[in-house]
Amino acid sequence: MYESFFGLKELPFSIAPDPRYLYMSERHREALAHLLYGTGRDGGFVLLTGEVGTGKTTVCRRFLQKLPENTDVAFIVHPRLTARELLATICDELAIKVRPHASVKALIDAINAHLLEANARGRHVVLIIDEAQNLSTDVLEQLRLLTNLETDRRKLLQIILLGQPELQDMLARPELRQLAQRITARYHLDALSLAEVDAYITYRLGVAGCRRPVFSRGAVRRVYRHTRGIPRLINLLCDRALLGAYGEESPEVTPAIVNKAARELGLADMAIRLDSWKKNWFVRGVAGGLLAGLLMWLLVFGWVEREPAIEQITDAGPVPQSGVSDTGMVLTKAPDALQSAVSAGGAVPEHPYQHADGHSLDAVQWQNQLIRARGDARQAYIDVLRLWGLSAPPENEAYLCRWLQTQGMECLHHRGNWRVLLRLDRPAILPLLAPSGEERHVALLAVKGDQATISLDGKQLTLPASLLEEHWDGRFTVVWRVPPFRSAVIRPGEIRDEQAWLSDRLQKAGYALQGQSMQRVIRQFQADSGLKADGIAGAQTLIRLNTLTDPAVPTLVN
Repeated sequence: MYESFFGLKELPFSIAPDPRYLYMSERHREALAHLLYGTGRDGGFVLLTGEVGTGKTTVCRRFLQKLPENTDVAFIVHPRLTARELLATICDELAIKVRPHASVKALIDAINAHLLEANARGRHVVLIIDEAQNLSTDVLEQLRLLTNLETDRRKLLQIILLGQPELQDMLARPELRQLAQRITARYHLDALSLAEVDAYITYRLGVAGCRRPVFSRGAVRRVYRHTRGIPRLINLLCDRALLGAYGEESPEVTPAIVNKAARELGLADMAIRLDSWKKNWFVRGVAGGLLAGLLMWLLVFGWVEREPAIEQITDAGPVPQSGVSDTGMVLTKAPDALQSAVSAGGAVPEHPYQHADGHSLDAVQWQNQLIRARGDARQAYIDVLRLWGLSAPPENEAYLCRWLQTQGMECLHHRGNWRVLLRLDRPAILPLLAPSGEERHVALLAVKGDQATISLDGKQLTLPASLLEEHWDGRFTVVWRVPPFRSAVIRPGEIRDEQAWLSDRLQKAGYALQGQSMQRVIRQFQADSGLKADGIAGAQTLIRLNTLTDPAVPTLVN
């Protein structure tokens, strides 16, 4: 209905798993790499999990396109079956002729005979089961037994399980430990970040023929907040938003249109109620006045009465650590002994972050800075790229990561805790949630001890990392330089040049092969680096290798 209005050749946000519309985020590329790597092994299981709508089936469709021509595939999409029904369905998918109502033994014999014959013809058989969390324990055990079908040199059947996160819990049960031990590759597909949602929308509109921005930046943020980055929900919401914009004859999708579409789909969240609260200035004014009066009473009466005791405790405390605020004033973290004054009944400043001259800088001031700041994502990227010697990225932040690819760089969008960020050891772009409920982007430039140096709207600020973490949900983006052959994932036993480069980097990092397999050395390196030891040199592994072997890359921890 709205295609011609927006200059589209087709609907850009269909929920059908069309591989042409698969936006290959870093997570999707790694998921695809795990599937390809796992099927390159001789038999066993490959596991791909993710929340509903994160794109597991679509990744699998792309995977099917990349399989060699000598591969036969059985794809089961409705796995609520008994063990016998499953075996019969496999026979149907592989065109194996069996008698009606054949016994389990007869079905297994027929499958075994087919696998042997396929192996003799040089063909590889792959069984893919979608929604595998619906399989019963008995059926999973029957699948494990199918992987026992083998010759003297190789397994005859490769099984790929696609499912929701509860599938991992099922496979952790003691009665399924034998199956879990046969999983040669596994990956969990997370939802998209805000930056990835922006790129996702732009990409799908481009595939459908649109050559101009349609969703405003505010609208993209609303899409992310209503869908939490789930691709299927993004498709539903964006489709309805485009229809709403068409109905209003608006050439641009605005935040109000997205909010209306979300309400129609039942996706509206706390963000809408938060916006209405922000507009209620009367309530905020009364609450602010009461809070200010209470703070004034505490500061005037409590501080004067107990000032000598505080001075004595402060003098006895450890030397405070210093930093610099965005106003140019030196910050210090008050000594732990100051906190004991609270339990002893002493009146102390409300927040333990102080200027060097003794006046308190409470955390509300930091929150107010977040509220007033623009927190522009492009500016945060600029501040990080400056450390790499790069400048002048494109105006549209949705194309930043594509532009970086022309510079031999990649974006890694990830989610983790502070420890994960420090382990990657790269300056990062962090989205923070301001007290107003809006998102602000900062560039995390350096970490020294418990102090973090950030750039907010191009202005540097040093503050305690704990104060920064209070507004951070774990999402971050780092940029990194890819190997010269431009592959973000290196799998064992593939391209000679890639293997030679990887071997050289491992040796420089102190991990020489010395007769060991490449995969084993990579696993050792990953284990020592606190990474998932899967033997695949993905983005995080390559970033860590670059940190150890290239002194020119900017690092986070000082």
